[in-house]
This record gives sequence, structure tokens and C-alpha cells, in this order.
Amino acid sequence: MTCEINHADIVEREARGEVLIGIEPAIARRFFTNTNHRAIQEAIDESLYVERSLVKTFLCLDHLSLLTGIVASIAAIKWFSFVSIPMMVVAWFLFGGKASMGHQKVAVPIGLVILFLLIAYFFKEISIAIAVWVALLPLPYFFAAITYKCSTVFLRCLSIRNEKAFKLLYGDAIFLKEV
Repeated sequence: MTCEINHADIVEREARGEVLIGIEPAIARRFFTNTNHRAIQEAIDESLYVERSLVKTFLCLDHLSLLTGIVASIAAIKWFSFVSIPMMVVAWFLFGGKASMGHQKVAVPIGLVILFLLIAYFFKEISIAIAVWVALLPLPYFFAAITYKCSTVFLRCLSIRNEKAFKLLYGDAIFLKEV
């Protein structure tokens, strides 16, 4: 979609607090993980190697932490994991989906990680396997939230500093909201 808006004017109005540059989180995440880096680099005259690497790393950690939690569940609670594993996967879908919508908030996921680490600390006397499993439980949600937060922050910064990126993504990933 082409953009007929004056980028410099939008950036100036945004700096004055007259308009907000909004980012669609799911599209931002896909921009950093599912697009051809060379094509984007040619289109916007800027390399996004660091941003793409960070977003992809957090996305991998999201999946890896779920898989590790499933393995830890089997080690910690044995056959009860037949109940816990489906619950973990459903929670992963629900919380991961929630992380991709609206304003990206990371305070709750960080709070959950801290809370579960404290709970795990008290379980270490009972069983180290249970403590590890408990500590792993909030990590998929945490990494999903961080993935989307980084994606939106990186794309918003890119849209402010790079007119070509703004025009390329305006209407799909970038929207304006009058204040």
C-alpha cells in the first residue's frame, strides 16, 4: 500500500503528542520473522539483522520453553503429566494469542516469572524436578510477550526513522491515531 502522507509531518506531530503511531503486533512479529530480509533491506535501504535476530531468538525461546516445560512435567509429575501437558499447550495458545493483541504489556509476564520462581524455590526441598517444572511454567507466556513487545517497539522505531519503511507498512502494520 502506498502512502500519500508526509512522513516528516507525521513524525513531527507524533513528537508533539498530536498523533500516535500505532503498530499491529501480529504483523510486526511476522515482519521480523517471516519476510525476506534481502527484499526488505532493498525496499527500505536499511538492514534489520539485529532486530530480526532478537525477535527470532525470543520466538524460538517461546517454543523451546514450552517443549522444555513438557519434558520437565514428565520428569516432575510422571503420569499426571497426561493432564498437565494438554493444559500447558492450551495455556500456551491462549496466553500467546493474548500477547499478540492490543498494547504489549510485559509487567504481568515478568510478575508471573518472579512469582513462579519464588514458588519453585519453596518446592526445591520437596523435589528439584517439580521446582524446575514450576519455574518453567510461565516462560512460554513471558517469551511470547517479549517477542511481540520487541517486534512492535522495533517496528515503531523503524517507522519513525525510515520514511520508506513507514510508507511500505502504512495501512497494514502501521496506523495513526489522533490524540
